[in-house]
Amino acid sequence: MKSQWECFLQNLGVWQGSFTNFSPQGTLLKDTPSCLSLEGLNNNQTVRLTLSRSGQDMIREFSSVGGGLLFFETLISTKGFTCLLKLMAIANKLD
Repeated sequence: MKSQWECFLQNLGVWQGSFTNFSPQGTLLKDTPSCLSLEGLNNNQTVRLTLSRSGQDMIREFSSVGGGLLFFETLISTKGFTCLLKLMAIANKLD
């Protein structure tokens, strides 16, 4: 069985998406295209997360996973993608 870190490393690469805000009535208020890059460093002992949106980059480095994140060996699960979204939210809050 793979460790959580090994499962996280399966998500290295570039992910395209957007941050979208809606009103309580469901009206689209704002849609901001974004690009999340996960790059392995130091022989994959560290991962650099770069979140690019609105012409600005936020960069964070991780050497472990935690905080309620759960990764699976298969990338079919939406949980893995949900964890990437949580990482984006964490990076967003730290800015």
